Amino acid sequence: MATQYPCAFSIDGGATGGRLSGGFPNGEDPTLVNGDSILVTVTCDASVGSGGLTGTFVFTGKAQGQGPSPFVNGPNSNFVCIQSYPGTVSATDDDGSMTYSFPVWNYGGNLKGSYELTFIATNAAGLQWSEDPEFETGN
Repeated sequence: MATQYPCAFSIDGGATGGRLSGGFPNGEDPTLVNGDSILVTVTCDASVGSGGLTGTFVFTGKAQGQGPSPFVNGPNSNFVCIQSYPGTVSATDDDGSMTYSFPVWNYGGNLKGSYELTFIATNAAGLQWSEDPEFETGN
C-alpha cells in the first residue's frame, strides 16, 4: 500500500527570510518505496504569503554512485534535480494564516539510496526561507 509522507513547514516571523521550521513528522527520515510520495506544505502568516509562495525543490544524492535524484520523469526517465512550482492555498485559518500545498512527488522505485531535499519558499516580495530534510528510498 502506497504511503504519502507529509513534509510540513512553517514560516515563523518572516520579515527577513531565513529558515523554515518543520519537515517530516517527528524529525524522522522516512524511507520511500515504489509508489510512495512526498507532499510539501508551508504555513505562514497572511502578511508573508498573501501575494503567493513559490516552492523550489532541489534533490541531491548523499552518496557517490547513486542517482542525483530519486525522482525521474519523461520517456527517457530523466532525473528531476531541481523544479519550481507556485503553491496553491489549501487552507486559511481563523487567525489569517495560510497553508500552501505544492505538487506531490511520486517515487517510482529502483533508485535505492539516501537523499536530501532542499526546499526554498519564496514570497512575492522576493524573501526566501529554506530547510533541507533527508529521506531514504528503497525499491
